[in-house]
Amino acid sequence: NWSKYDTGQSTDIRAVQNGSQVFIKELRSRTFPSADDVVVKLSGLQLTVEYLEQDGFSEPILAQKKEGLGMSMPAPTFYISDVENYVGKEPLL
Repeated sequence: NWSKYDTGQSTDIRAVQNGSQVFIKELRSRTFPSADDVVVKLSGLQLTVEYLEQDGFSEPILAQKKEGLGMSMPAPTFYISDVENYVGKEPLL
């Protein structure tokens, strides 16, 4: 299924509709870099404001240990439905 928004203009390259069988086939035929080549791995103690000011945030960062991040994580039993219970389904922001 080629682009569902075909304007009828003749071009050599046509867009592929996301989720179509053609899109999935093309996606499966591609190779992607390993996450090890892309993700910066730091400890929570290394991930500081100073680090971000100096090195920026141009690559994904994985904090391998949460200690030192200065934040606490919710319990494993905390779900999105709990957030809805606390703030409502459609809060005004």
